Amino acid sequence: DGNIWGGEFFNYENNAIQRIIHFDYFPTVAGDKTALEPRIAALCALHEVPERSVLLKEKFTSAEWNNYRSLIKTANLFTSSVGRIFDAVASMLGICDKQTYEGEAAMYLQTLAEDYVAENGLTMDGSYFTEGVHLNRVPTAILMRCIVLDIENGKARNYIAAKFHYSLVCLIGSIAIDVNYICFSGGVFQNALLVDWVKNKYAGKYHLCFHQELSPNDENISFGQMVYYENKITTVPVIGQVKGNNPEADSDNDPKDIKKIYDSAI
Repeated sequence: DGNIWGGEFFNYENNAIQRIIHFDYFPTVAGDKTALEPRIAALCALHEVPERSVLLKEKFTSAEWNNYRSLIKTANLFTSSVGRIFDAVASMLGICDKQTYEGEAAMYLQTLAEDYVAENGLTMDGSYFTEGVHLNRVPTAILMRCIVLDIENGKARNYIAAKFHYSLVCLIGSIAIDVNYICFSGGVFQNALLVDWVKNKYAGKYHLCFHQELSPNDENISFGQMVYYENKITTVPVIGQVKGNNPEADSDNDPKDIKKIYDSAI
């Protein structure tokens, strides 16, 4: 649909795959800087909660604050990336505003959550997703708003980090209705705490499939493209458009283009 995906739930059945639910889009601006600077990811993720974004103001110079907010208001590229949401939460908690290597912010956030789990175990008093998971969407704004409220109410940082992880775990169960197998992929599932929490909550209820021989990270995408082509998997088109998309864009893949990609890879 013309945007950058990264927080999706797919249904695969009868050799057809369909994107059924995704995190609500938020803007991505300044090219790769959103991925490099968690403070920018946080500002983008909070764009629908503008009254709360002031907690980030001290992270920017006056010129940066005005420029980035202006870019966000006029953004024409959006993302549903959970990786960027991890970055955003890390910045909101004051852990990391600028990364020196890929995944740094997410690793700090995981470590903070593990501190809480070490003291309290894999238990939590609730999820940030108590409402709004419907209509093929996961409400990013509600997640951000709830985290900000916990910050403003003085909740411990390790508690918030752990509750964020637990909320993602609960989200999986709320969506995986009438299925037997759940497969997990994407860089977020390099997070050992997240994987352990999923196994703890859902082992015995679902058949859980995790990467064993190939990384869940982006380098595995090209392998998936070849599997898609080799097995003649069909794609159920994405329904609807969102702000910033080209309405003329075709949401399905052109088999001729896929064959070119496959032949080039071979």
